[in-house]
Amino acid sequence: MIRSYATRLALLGPVFVLLLVWLLTAYRAGGYEAHNWLPLALLVAFAGFVVAALRAYQQPPSRPVLVVLGLFFFYVLWMALSTFWAIGPALAWEEAARAGLYLVFFALAVTYVGRSGGASGCRVILPLAALVIVALASARIGAGSTLGTDFFLARRFAFPITYPNGAGSFYLLLVWPLLWMAADARGHLWARAVCLGSVPVLIQLGLLTQSRGAAVALACSAVIYFVLTPARLRSLVFLAVPAILVALSFTPLTSYYAEGAGTVPRTVALLWLAGSWIVVAVAGALLGLAERRVTIARPVRVAVSLVVVVALLGGAVFGVFALQDRVGDLSTWGTGIVDRFVSDEGSDESGGIGESRFGDMGGNGRWRLWATAWYGFQESPFIGNGAGSYPYLNELRRVTHATNARQAHSIELDALNETGIVGLVFLLGTFGMALGVALAPRFRSWWELLRRRRALFLAPEDAGGHHSVGTADQAWVIALMAAFLFWFIQASVDWTWHFPGVTLGTLLLLAFALSASAPNTAAAKRPPRSRRLSGLLFRVGLGVASLAVLVGAAMPYLSMQYQNIALAKMSRDTHAALADSSTALSLFPVSAEPLLVRSDVYRAAATNAIGIAEPVERAYQVASGLALSLVAAERAIERDEASGLVHQIAGRATLDLLAAHDPSIFHDKRTERWDGLAEVSPATDPAALEHSVRTLAATDSEAEAANQILALTSEGLVARATAHLRASQERNPTEPSVIRLLEALED
Repeated sequence: MIRSYATRLALLGPVFVLLLVWLLTAYRAGGYEAHNWLPLALLVAFAGFVVAALRAYQQPPSRPVLVVLGLFFFYVLWMALSTFWAIGPALAWEEAARAGLYLVFFALAVTYVGRSGGASGCRVILPLAALVIVALASARIGAGSTLGTDFFLARRFAFPITYPNGAGSFYLLLVWPLLWMAADARGHLWARAVCLGSVPVLIQLGLLTQSRGAAVALACSAVIYFVLTPARLRSLVFLAVPAILVALSFTPLTSYYAEGAGTVPRTVALLWLAGSWIVVAVAGALLGLAERRVTIARPVRVAVSLVVVVALLGGAVFGVFALQDRVGDLSTWGTGIVDRFVSDEGSDESGGIGESRFGDMGGNGRWRLWATAWYGFQESPFIGNGAGSYPYLNELRRVTHATNARQAHSIELDALNETGIVGLVFLLGTFGMALGVALAPRFRSWWELLRRRRALFLAPEDAGGHHSVGTADQAWVIALMAAFLFWFIQASVDWTWHFPGVTLGTLLLLAFALSASAPNTAAAKRPPRSRRLSGLLFRVGLGVASLAVLVGAAMPYLSMQYQNIALAKMSRDTHAALADSSTALSLFPVSAEPLLVRSDVYRAAATNAIGIAEPVERAYQVASGLALSLVAAERAIERDEASGLVHQIAGRATLDLLAAHDPSIFHDKRTERWDGLAEVSPATDPAALEHSVRTLAATDSEAEAANQILALTSEGLVARATAHLRASQERNPTEPSVIRLLEALED
C-alpha cells in the first residue's frame, strides 16, 4: 500500500510542477509583462525539450488529444510566421513566444495529467491550489497597509494580477471544479470540506475585484454547468450554503468599492473570508457525513429534481416580472443597455447594484476598441496584420489619448485582427475540438438515453456503459469545462488571454478534462505501426515546439538583460554600456529597444560632458553625444517604423541638439540643460569635432551619420525635428506632447 501511494505521488510530481509554474506566473503580476513570463517560458520550454529528447513519459496522449495539440501547434506557427508581415515584428515575436509557452505547457499537462489519474490527481492538486490562493489573498488584504500598498486599483482588488478583471478571472476559475469535488462522494471528507470552504471565499474575492465581465462569465458558466451536469441536485445542495454566505457578504464587501478601500477596515473583509471558509467547510463535512448515513431512494431524487427544476423556472419568471416592475418596458430597457454599451461613455464607476459596478452596463469604451480591431481585420482579412499589431492600430484610430489599450479586449477580435481568418480558424478549431472531445461522453450518454439503452436517472457511481466514462466522471468533466468556458466567455470581452497567470491555469484544467474524457486506453488495441507513428508525431512536435519557444524566448529575454546592464552602466562607463547595447541588438535584431537604449547611453555621455571645464572641448563632447543619440533613435525607426513613440523620441533628440546649437530657436524645460552648450561652430576645428565623434561612436557608420547631422544648419535641424514629429503625429494623432512641440516649432 505504501509503495502504491509513493508511486501515485511520483506520477503527480510533474503535475505539481505545472501547478507551481501556473501559480508562480500568477504571482508575478499575472505574467503579463515580458520580463515576468519570459523566464518561465524558458523553464517550461527546456522541460518540454528534455521530455521529448529523453521520451520521459510512458505513452503519448490519445489521438483526439493529439488533434487538439496539432491545431494549437498550427495556430502558434501561424503567429510566428506573421512576424514577416507584422506591423511591429518585435511585438509579433513576443506574442508568438507567449502562445508557444501556452502550447508546450498544455502538451506537458495532457501528457502527465493522463498518467496521474485524472480526477484522483486533482483531489490533491486543486484543494492545495485553492488553499494557497485563499491564504495569500487574505494575507495581502490584512498586510496591505503594513507593506505600503493596499493592493486596490481604483477601489478594486487587483492582487495578484495587478489588473482587477484579470484578478477576478483568476479567483473564479476554480469555482466549478471545487464545487463538484466537494459534492463528489468518492472524495476524502477533509478534501471535500476544503474544496467547499474555498468556493464562497473565491467568489467573495471576485466581488472585491468588482469585475463585471467575470461576474457575467460566472453566471453564464453556471447555466452551462447545471444544464450539462448529470448531478444537478447534488451540486445544488452543496452550492446552497456557499451561495447564502456570498449573498450575505455582498454589501459589506462591495463597500470597499463604494466607500473607498482606505476607509473600510480590513477586518471586515478578513472576517467575512475566514468566517465563510470555516462555516462552509464545516457544512461540507457535515453534508459528507450525512450522505454516508442517509440513502435517498430514486423516486425521491426524481421528485426533488423536478421540484428544483420547476422552482428554477418559476424563479426565472418571477425575476423577469420583478425586473419589469423596476425598469419598466423591457425592450426599452434592453435598448438603453445596448446604447450605453455601444457609446463611449463607459462606466462612471459609481452606478450599478448597491453602489457597486455590477449591473452597470457601460462598456468602458470596449465598443470602440472592438471597432478598431474590426477595422484592422478589414484591412487584411485573410492573414491579418501580424501578431501584436493592435497597439499600433489603437494609437492611429483612438479618439482620446487616454484610450491606451494594447489589446482589443476580445480574444476572437484580437485573433481576427492579428492573424486573420486563418488564425481564427486554428484558434477556434483548437478550443472547439477540445470541447467536442471533452463533452463527447456526455453527448453519448444522452444519445443512449434517447435510444432507451440506459435509465433516466443514474447514481453518480454508476458506470457509463461500454464507453468507460461513468456518470461521476462526466460530472467532473462538465465542471472542468464550465471553468474553461467561464475563462473563454470573459476572454471574449477582456484580455485575459494575455495573462499567463490566468490562461495557464485554464489550460491545466482543460488537460484534466481531456484526460478524463479521452483516456488513452485504446492505444493497446491499435496496430503497433499506428502507435509508433502517433508517438513519433507527438515526440517530434513537442521537441520542435519546445526548441522554438526556447530560442524565441531566450533572444528577447537575454536582450532585455543586456539592455538593463547598459542602462545601469551608462552614467559611469559609456563604452561598456555601448558594448552591452550592441550585444542586446545582436540578440534581438528585430527590436528597436536596444537602439533606443543606445540613444539613452549617448545622451548620458552628453550629460557627463556638461561638467567639462574647457568650453570648446565641452561643446564638442556635448554635440557628439547628442548627434549620436539622434542617429541611434533614427536607426530605431528602421526597426519599428510604425511606432509613433520612436518617431517622437527621434524628434526630441533632434530638438536637444538644436537647443544645444541655438537655444534662441527652440527652448523648453527638457532642453534647458543643453542651452548653448554646443554653440561653438564645427568650423572652429572640424578635425577635433570629427575625432570627438569617432571616439564616442560605437560604429564607424554611426560616426559618419553623426558628422553629417552636425553639418546641418539650425534651419536643417528644425526641418528634421518637424519631419520626425509629424511622422509621430500621423501614427498617433492624439499624443498631446507631440502636438505641443509642433505648435512650438511653428511659432
